[in-house]
Amino acid sequence: MTTFRCDFSKFWKPIGPVIRHNSWEAYMGFPMVQTVENTCTLVACSVCVEAMHRVEYETWHGAGTFPCRAAAPRKLRRACYRDGIWAPKDGANVDLVLKKLRELGGVRTTNAPAPAPFVLPVRSWQGYHEPTLECVERLLDHGPCIGSVGIMGFPIYSNQCNKRI
Repeated sequence: MTTFRCDFSKFWKPIGPVIRHNSWEAYMGFPMVQTVENTCTLVACSVCVEAMHRVEYETWHGAGTFPCRAAAPRKLRRACYRDGIWAPKDGANVDLVLKKLRELGGVRTTNAPAPAPFVLPVRSWQGYHEPTLECVERLLDHGPCIGSVGIMGFPIYSNQCNKRI
């Protein structure tokens, strides 16, 4: 099972050493800024596809050697909007976005060699919908994963502070 080491800092002073191996940065690369509202699913899918390619590439070539970085998903956003997969008010469904990525050939990268941009292909994926121990083990062994959290559409009130959460 893969374990991650967290660096908990106090007053900007690290408490322990942080190593690149098995760190968030080693698996996920640099974060991508979400510049358009409600595109978190599009960005998450792009970053996780990059991360899967990073893990596979760096297994063979060593840590920190992956030459690609996912580009902002502008083309994906336009294609998803055109096909009704993404809406500015509602966002998008992960399965439909991954299908669209596969249809488009993959995730575009920022280091595009001429004449055409380089893409990181999407071959397949597996959805997990219940938090069983086996499911968690598979995600840890074969991650990274794109996660979503369902929320209730009505307000929740806290008894402790008498405030709406």
